[in-house]
Formats: sequence, C-alpha cells, structure tokens
Amino acid sequence: MTPQQVLELNSRKSAPTDPDEKRHDSSSEASRELLTEWVATYVDDRKIATAKQIVNESGREDVDIGDVGRTLGCRNVDVTPGGFLDEVELSKWGDANVTSWVFERVDGAVDGGTQTRGKYLFKPDLVSEISDAVGDLDDEYDIRQSADSRRIGVSAAWKRAVTLALVERADCELEELLTGYDEEHWTSVGQYVDQLSKAELTNLVEGLLDADDALGTGHCWPREMLIAIHDVLVSGIDLAEVAP
Repeated sequence: MTPQQVLELNSRKSAPTDPDEKRHDSSSEASRELLTEWVATYVDDRKIATAKQIVNESGREDVDIGDVGRTLGCRNVDVTPGGFLDEVELSKWGDANVTSWVFERVDGAVDGGTQTRGKYLFKPDLVSEISDAVGDLDDEYDIRQSADSRRIGVSAAWKRAVTLALVERADCELEELLTGYDEEHWTSVGQYVDQLSKAELTNLVEGLLDADDALGTGHCWPREMLIAIHDVLVSGIDLAEVAP
C-alpha cells in the first residue's frame, strides 16, 4: 500500500459518518462566556447570526471567530458543559460557504424589564446616542465603515464631556472621587475634569458608576462601559441603580 493510500484510508476512518455525530467538547471557557453574554444581550426572541457577526457585536478581541464557531458546533451536538445556553434552542441555517446559527429562546421573549435599550446597541450607536444626549460632540468622535464592520474612535474631549455629564448626574460626595480637587484652586468641577488624563477620567467614571471591577482603560472604553453610561445619560436611569 502506498503512503497516499494509507492517508486516504485513515482519513475515511476518522471522518464522521454523521455530521451531527457526538464528539468531544472543544469549546473554550472564553468563548462560552462571550456567547452567554451575547445571547443575554442580543437574543430577544429569535435571532440569526454568523460567528463573525457574534464576535463583532460582542466587542471582544480575545476570542476569535473559529473558537466561537467550534463552541457553537459543540453546543449544537450537546457536548458542552451542562447549563450552557440552556435558555435557547440552537440550530444551523445557511449554505455550504457560510454557516449561520439560529437562536430561539425556549420560553419566548426575554423579560423586557431587565434589558435597557443600550444593551441592544452596537458600540458606534452607543457613542452616537450618548453624544446626542450630551450635545455638541459631533466633531469629537469618528465612525469608520468597512465592508463588514464599523469602528468607532473618540477624542479625549469626548471622554471629558461625557465624564462631566455623569458628574452632573451624581448624588454623592464628589470630593471623595475627585482626587486632588480643591475648591480654592479650581473655579469649577468642569475646569478640574478638563485637566484629567484619560486614565484618570476612566477611574472617575468607574467611581461614579460604583463599579466593583475595572470597566475600561485610559486607552479604551469598551462596550460594557458605554452601556452603563448610556443607561444614565440616554435612558435616564439613576446612577445608583446602574449595575455595570
């Protein structure tokens, strides 16, 4: 038997006869976490999405499309850990080139009382609506459109204006959050906020939101952080009631 014949024989033996044949779980904890959060945010009743769309909408950069696809494949044949995505029925839909996944909530539409509008928006839309709520910020953010995605960039001035808007909604002792603030030195809180670095702005926003964990960095305010800001500035939820 030639080497090529051996290779073909082994390939035939290893190939599953049934595409839905049970196999070992090759999902990852990170992809399961991403999908659990994405389903809670985006699947109101029924939704069709590709792995690529799911990763883009999640805003996560630490999980790749292939990992999400493998995890959905494992969930589809019921080899993932118990309890994972039990709230939805999962099925495939699409052609041979692109696989889409159909998510349908087992008990129908999710309770609308637990979801705010911000949780259904993409990051560029969150920035746009927050900007409209604060006002005069059209020149402080930039949405870059490509063939299959949108990217958003915001300036330091945008972050300062949004931070100040949150400060104005705060019902707390600001002196406890404004490190180095001295009424004798600064004529206003706005003047103080204007001189903060990006990292200091992030720390101040996390303090205003009373976040248990870090929400962002000086470099990036991720989608989860913007949802909490949107809840306050656009949806009008009290700062004390927002749970980032």
